[in-house]
Amino acid sequence: MRYYHTLEEAKNEISRDLKELAVVYQSNSVQDKDVSKDPDYLTHELINYSYSISSKTIMNDTWQWGLKNLDGNYLKEELQERLTTGANPGNAYKNDEEYWSQFLHEDGKFAYAYPERLEGNVEAITRHLIKNPESRQLWVPIWWNHEDYINRDKGNRVPCSLGYHFMMRNYKLHMHYVMRSCDFYKHWAKDVILAIAYGDAIIQALKNSVKEPVELGSFSHTIFSLHGFAKDMKGIF
Repeated sequence: MRYYHTLEEAKNEISRDLKELAVVYQSNSVQDKDVSKDPDYLTHELINYSYSISSKTIMNDTWQWGLKNLDGNYLKEELQERLTTGANPGNAYKNDEEYWSQFLHEDGKFAYAYPERLEGNVEAITRHLIKNPESRQLWVPIWWNHEDYINRDKGNRVPCSLGYHFMMRNYKLHMHYVMRSCDFYKHWAKDVILAIAYGDAIIQALKNSVKEPVELGSFSHTIFSLHGFAKDMKGIF
């Protein structure tokens, strides 16, 4: 596993690994789209890639980096929806509506949405941590087996994220984010920032319920297919 101190450091080193270590092949499909004959989707892929970011200011650093380098309105609205609404489709996607609207179904919804998958889990994790601070059972599933097997077989989008795992040790909340697939140039930074912010929401919910202040410890990330497409790599490699 690679170890980094900041999101910026991780971004730069992963880009280098994609250049030097990737498997290269033509993707057949991306999301709901057939791209088998589209050279823009020549794929550079790192298989079973893991890394960890650890610093005392990880939440503030990653959030501020996102607001500066990404779409801050999207991050704020998406986080709010993931924490409070259970919405599908919600409104955050409209910050990049040209891209996301192509995945809306006839009923006006996406095949899945993170807010509906994450709804109620901050409260559930917090309740369990208060009762059992050393628990090893703190898993938040984003991939729902039965529903996503059906969607997959229909050719619909299924979650790139499998779930979040949390462990609290010595009042540090450690997080491990597991993904089956991640488009590095389009989604990776947003996925990481929103995951870390979700962990911070659990810490905020624990205030006044535990003996000592809880801090976010390490953020670890395992991705079975971490990849970039040719269309996004022009001028990078």
